[in-house]
Amino acid sequence: MSAIPTKADDVRAPRQISRWLPQLVLVVACAVAWGRTITSPLVRSWDDGHFLDPDANPTLRPSLDALVSAWSEIHFDAYQPLHLMSYWIDTPWLGATGPVVHATHVVLWCGVVLLFQRALERLGLSRASATVAALVFAVHPSAMEIVGWGTGRKDLVALLFSMGALHLHLDAKGPWDRAAWIGRVLFACAMLSKTASVPLPVVLFALDLWCGRRSLRDAAIQQLPALVIALGLGALVLWIWHSHDMIRGLGSDHTAASLTLVPATITHYLAVATFPDSLTPMYAFERDDPSPTWAVWLGPALFVVGLALAWRVRTKSPTHALLGVGLIVALLYLAPVSNAVPLYFQWADRYLVWMSIGLVITLGAALDLVFSGDDAWRRIAVVGAVLAVPLTARSIQYAEVWSGDLRLWGHAVHVEPRSYYAWLKLGEVRRDSRQYGPALDAYAEAIEIAPDLRVGHAAFVYTLGLRDERRADLAPSHALEHSERFLRSMDDAQGLRDLASEMSDQGYRDAMMYVLGRSLDLEPVRDDQLEHAIAVQLENGNLSLARFYLSRMQSRPLSAVVNAFWRRETEAHERSHARRERGDDL
Repeated sequence: MSAIPTKADDVRAPRQISRWLPQLVLVVACAVAWGRTITSPLVRSWDDGHFLDPDANPTLRPSLDALVSAWSEIHFDAYQPLHLMSYWIDTPWLGATGPVVHATHVVLWCGVVLLFQRALERLGLSRASATVAALVFAVHPSAMEIVGWGTGRKDLVALLFSMGALHLHLDAKGPWDRAAWIGRVLFACAMLSKTASVPLPVVLFALDLWCGRRSLRDAAIQQLPALVIALGLGALVLWIWHSHDMIRGLGSDHTAASLTLVPATITHYLAVATFPDSLTPMYAFERDDPSPTWAVWLGPALFVVGLALAWRVRTKSPTHALLGVGLIVALLYLAPVSNAVPLYFQWADRYLVWMSIGLVITLGAALDLVFSGDDAWRRIAVVGAVLAVPLTARSIQYAEVWSGDLRLWGHAVHVEPRSYYAWLKLGEVRRDSRQYGPALDAYAEAIEIAPDLRVGHAAFVYTLGLRDERRADLAPSHALEHSERFLRSMDDAQGLRDLASEMSDQGYRDAMMYVLGRSLDLEPVRDDQLEHAIAVQLENGNLSLARFYLSRMQSRPLSAVVNAFWRRETEAHERSHARRERGDDL
């Protein structure tokens, strides 16, 4: 088999199309697709408030101490020193603001895309096909998170180093020459920016072997030093994930339903790559729920069929070989996020950017094989426009979703209504904007999805406390203190009763009743005791607490006073219900 050319001379494109025209097209496309992100604020509810806050991130300000800390300590449950140092490019000098960070991201993304387009040409694609493939990669909506999210810089930096390593691999004549070693250094830099870059040595090995650039022995030797780097840093990352509970396991008992999540993940990412109409930053956390049969089989089957066909034609030409290379690259970059090692969140659409590297290689090779002749570049350009225009429009639309925290999490729960953490985030941003009623609604949704997880209950108590403080003008605030005590005492009925008594004395009415309700759930009391408590509260004029105790009774009250109260409350409820039925409250 002939080797892949190291220099692509596109004989099918007219000579007057200069070297810089594809680059100009790609830069303009990136500006159109992602320019909107520059005016967006940072998403402080989704990690930007940690990475880009000098008080939370001690490495944000350039100094020797910050440099030592970035390289010697674990920050934010990860070891990514070059990601942390990358913020020194702009934030210390221009400020940690949305426009500054996002403008830098657009520039970095342009660099990634331009390097990728040039690499595609060097792999043997025509200039037109390489440009279209890079264009689809550049404007695909899945890139929104890494371009328009401040914390997404880790992927940008890792991609930039990875593209540089790819070029140096194509320059290398042997395993020990200068280009090979510089490429390995760049790969190590990519790993120190983002773990998703770990498959690169295997990607390059597959490229050499499948395309006949090197023998099995030579390809293995070429990547051996990089594989050692990958294994060492990969083991460190797995240890960090395990130590910080980032690996959740495939369900509570490793059920068959959990194991089907791996092939279902392949289907999910392939579907999002093809039809990016429901992107979201967060998905449901339900590893034990069985995946649909079609999701388990469809994605893997498509890859198997595609690879089988590519294997049969791989020796016809270097372009035919690239069909299979693209599919292999896609699978390799999918492997770290396929839930083979289950992650904290089972899916994250930003990981699709890495998988897309392989998919667009296959796309570019297919374009070169389908279109031939002197005017092939024109037809390839038409296909590029047909693909890029709707993708760009969808990217602009999705960039609007990221224009504010409230809008982002409202979108997230709309796309994934079973996402516990998305509802928590929506409750958080509503609470922080003092929208306490809507925040309680969001937390109630989270609690309904996962009633055994404690964070939702504690957040609910905290928000109730804040609302009580606003209603009763309570000061100083004890809402956070009460929610933390509630979290520690959730299984202690007596401790909860003590907390509720203290909260009642301080005037926290609604929050106190939620805490008291939890206590009664743990240790229910008899109806006669509740009835006595209702009578006491009625005597003291505390109607809200009397109603609360009444709601806990299982039978009709026996005493005349409490029974009369029960009738009044029942009639009031019926009248209210009738008004709602008639629409009188509208």
